[in-house]
Formats: sequence, C-alpha cells, structure tokens
Amino acid sequence: MRRSVCVLALAALLGGGCTGKGAPLDRIVATPTKIPGVAVVYAALGASETAGVGTFDPLRNAWPRVLWRGTLPSGSTLFDLGVPGTLASQALVDQVPQAVELQPDLATVWLNVNDLIRGVPAAAYGRTLGRIVHALRGDGRTTVLVANTPHVELLPAYFACRSINGLYTAPRGNVVQCPPELLGALPAPARVERMVDAYNEVISRVVRTEGALLVDLHGLGPVPTDHPEYIADDGFHPSNEGAAEVATLFGEAWTQSRPG
Repeated sequence: MRRSVCVLALAALLGGGCTGKGAPLDRIVATPTKIPGVAVVYAALGASETAGVGTFDPLRNAWPRVLWRGTLPSGSTLFDLGVPGTLASQALVDQVPQAVELQPDLATVWLNVNDLIRGVPAAAYGRTLGRIVHALRGDGRTTVLVANTPHVELLPAYFACRSINGLYTAPRGNVVQCPPELLGALPAPARVERMVDAYNEVISRVVRTEGALLVDLHGLGPVPTDHPEYIADDGFHPSNEGAAEVATLFGEAWTQSRPG
C-alpha cells in the first residue's frame, strides 16, 4: 500500500496524478488527559500525510491524531478529513464545506505536495489556498494553522527515480525502488527546489493576508539526511517519528496562538 501511494504521487510529476474525494467524516473524542484548558473542536484538512500514510498505525500515529492526543485539552474532538491524493482545489470542494459546518476552534491545513507534483502553478495554487483559509477563518473565531512545503527534492523516493538503476539506499539503510516507467524522467533537483520556493512564498503571503499561522515544515531542513528516521520506508511519507515531529510543530503554533 505504501509503495502504491508513493508511485501514484511520483507519477503525478509526469502528468498523471492521484485524486481523493468523498472522505467520510472521521470523528474521535479525546479521552481524559491531564492537559488543562477548554475543550476544542479540531478539523484537520489535508492529503496522505494528514491521513497517516507512512505510519505503522494511521488511526493512532497520523500527525493530527498525535496533536489531538498530546496537545489539545481534554475532551477535545478531532474530525480528520484528510484523503490521500487530494489537491487543494479538491479540498476546497470536498473538505472545506465539512470543516466550515463544524465551526471548529482549530483547523490545520497541509495541502501542497500533491499540487506541486501535479505541476499546478504557484499563483493558481495560492489563489485556491487563499479561498480555503478565508473560508475556514470565517468571522475570525477559528485558528487556522497552515503548513508550508518541505524539501521534497531531497526525498529518497525522488533520488531513486533520478538514479541510473532506479534504486536508492536511504540514509537509514532501507532501499527505495523507483517504478521502471518513472526512471530518469523526473525534473532536476534545482527545478523542484525552485518550485518549492515559489509555493512557500505564496503560502506565506496567504497566511499573512488571511490572519492564519504558518507552520514551517521547510524550516526542518534536509530531513532525509539530518533525521532519516522521520521518513517512512517508502521514501516519501512521514514515519511515526516524522508524524510526531510534524505534530510538535503544529502544537507549538497552536500553543503560541492561545491567549496568556
């Protein structure tokens, strides 16, 4: 399953793509914890990372669930709306209306990697993201946390498809294999890096304009080399450890947004 999702994501670089829609509303209520504060309603919007692809147990280890379980006050409710393969334009239609109807206190948005690998221009992506964040913010009662784009040009799955034989030994020793049809066909790292920078520029602009808060995943730096344990065996998605680190960054942004 992990490899098939990765293949679909990489195939999108060649003009294919993976889509996701019609997600069921996944609602879970926090069990009592020692975390003080008033319980909140939390809606998580996103794609495969938000759904927990790459973790051993997505129902427990997907980063929104780690955030909900470890940072939000006791009694808080999570609605996980993430669907693998979702583009920002699809989330605007499929996920945003559900989230708005919930009137959440907190909404998180990690929607950029699928758009980038599908070649959606940064300007067009930015317009869609702006509509998503604007709708979620509503009258300003909802805190919206938006992730920027990590260093996808450094992912082991990408290097596997840029290699001569389609194999790449990741820093932690696992071998990642590229589908034969993608071997040598992906853009050069410099081009991908420019695309990432363009996306992150428009994400920062949307966050400032709409009064949201930025979660700087790009600021983690070259994760595959500095923290290889953050990358799943598929060479593409966050592992359990990676999902926990993402949850920590979102949790820090949420905590900083709280009064007092």
